[in-house]
Amino acid sequence: MTVDSDVLVVGAGPAGLAHAFWRTLDAEDASVQLVEAQPEPGGWVRTRRIEGFVCEQGPQGFRPNADSDAFLQALGLTDEVVAADPGAKLRSIARGQRLHPMPSGPGALLRSALLGPAGKLGLLLEPLRRRGGDPEESLAAFVGRRFGRQTVPLAEALASGVFGGDAHRLEMSAAFPAITEMEREHGSLVRGMFARRKQPRVRRPPLATFRGGMEAMVQALRHRLEHRLVLGRRAVALERDGTTWRVRLDGSPERTLTCRELVLAIPARCAAPLLHPLDSGLAAELAAIPFASIANIYLGFADGDARERLSGFGFLLDRTEASPMLGAIYCSSVFPKCAPPGKFLVRVMAGGMLHPDALERSEEELARDAEAMLRGYTGLRAQLLFRRVYKVRAAIPQFVTGHRRRVAAIRTLASRLPGLQLIGNSYDAVSVVGQMVRPARDSAFAEPVRP
Repeated sequence: MTVDSDVLVVGAGPAGLAHAFWRTLDAEDASVQLVEAQPEPGGWVRTRRIEGFVCEQGPQGFRPNADSDAFLQALGLTDEVVAADPGAKLRSIARGQRLHPMPSGPGALLRSALLGPAGKLGLLLEPLRRRGGDPEESLAAFVGRRFGRQTVPLAEALASGVFGGDAHRLEMSAAFPAITEMEREHGSLVRGMFARRKQPRVRRPPLATFRGGMEAMVQALRHRLEHRLVLGRRAVALERDGTTWRVRLDGSPERTLTCRELVLAIPARCAAPLLHPLDSGLAAELAAIPFASIANIYLGFADGDARERLSGFGFLLDRTEASPMLGAIYCSSVFPKCAPPGKFLVRVMAGGMLHPDALERSEEELARDAEAMLRGYTGLRAQLLFRRVYKVRAAIPQFVTGHRRRVAAIRTLASRLPGLQLIGNSYDAVSVVGQMVRPARDSAFAEPVRP
């Protein structure tokens, strides 16, 4: 039986685009196709330029590492990388209607007003604490165990800022595997930090974007894969026919594509109904991965006192603050060219797992409350000139307790369907950089679960 392609990737978000790109590089004669339900590729990685303001619907930037270096070099996008302003390192926690600098290390924690004497004593005792033994320990439990209960609010704020999630539900080993590995290797995070500082490191900016915004990466991939893309057609049914996959697309007329290898680069919640007729157990595991929704509220101000009041990266709200807002990024401090001259852009996030009802509010209400929150904590007086709200529904997968066990089960069940591969941020890495990783050449159909 003839097939339309060797590899068919369903989903042209960052994971699907990057996977198809690498596969065409590794085997130039391979036939690779991508199918995307939306009229444009990129998923939530979208950059909007409005009245001179650069608004990201998805991630504000990416954290460069060896994987991103290799990916951007292969894509020819290295010269388009823009590092965050070095002065935008300061992060704060909003607590008690005040902003407190977020400690960046053990020494800063000891000086922080966020911890009382008992909390600081707990920090000093961290190197003496035993390693944990629960592979499904939550982020909050891990931080409380290692540093004491007073540090748990910092973990709660971190969970909201990175995942839009709940620190008491997120699985530490799945959400922050590098930190749990540090504990395993050194027995102490403090000792681990000092050990890693002694190791030679490649100097990279802590955060970066592209000259054209984050969507520049998507457009570069689209250019390289243009003739392989099928846009605006949703996969609605899958069938196995011997060693061949059949993928039925919606639209008029209906269309069926055949392939030897099928890569589902769509959220687990979207893959579940497609796979249910083939394996209901696999579909149930996929459907059990929860997702958080976020409202991104962009506020543009006249410079006024904005640069004075809004210096640094931004702030996250303590869980005790009575607000559905999660925090704010001072976009113009981080990437100065994201706003026109004489203006300043801020991004406020609302919703997440703790405040899901926030997305049911009107855009006007969200913008009004975000502005009031920002002014209340910072004392900002500058004139508001611009506002836009982007609601991103079910966008951020939640690596809740049992996630690694669930992903292992998903990999095992998927391996019983030869030629099927499941990729994307639902499984091992939420970040954009996590989707840039080159596929393992010795494993065509399944990626290993990361430690």
